[in-house]
Amino acid sequence: MLGLFIRLVISAFVLMLVGFVLPGFNVGGFGGAVLAAIAIAILGYVANMIIGKGSIANMFMGKKKARQRRGIIGFVIAVIVIYAAQFFVQAMSVTVWGAILAAALIGVIDLFLPTALGKK
Repeated sequence: MLGLFIRLVISAFVLMLVGFVLPGFNVGGFGGAVLAAIAIAILGYVANMIIGKGSIANMFMGKKKARQRRGIIGFVIAVIVIYAAQFFVQAMSVTVWGAILAAALIGVIDLFLPTALGKK
């Protein structure tokens, strides 16, 4: 449980950093960042439950190509989840370009500091 709390706080700080660095992305302080992190985690979980691991890619490209393109599908899902989170968190505002840039920057930050709730 403590690990989950720590990852939530790290995710909130990452969202605050992204909001500070990027235009078109605002989380409105630490409280808004925590709520945004929770909303993004829940929406991401729901998106993965609906879409599954590469099932859309498998449908359109076949299994062999889907493995190579899974990163693109994951990026698009991240953009959609980040953009949709603003409709659940009042303190959060995101433009489409802000969501695209945020997904890219969060992906780069996640390479060095994993913040996904499922990672250990």
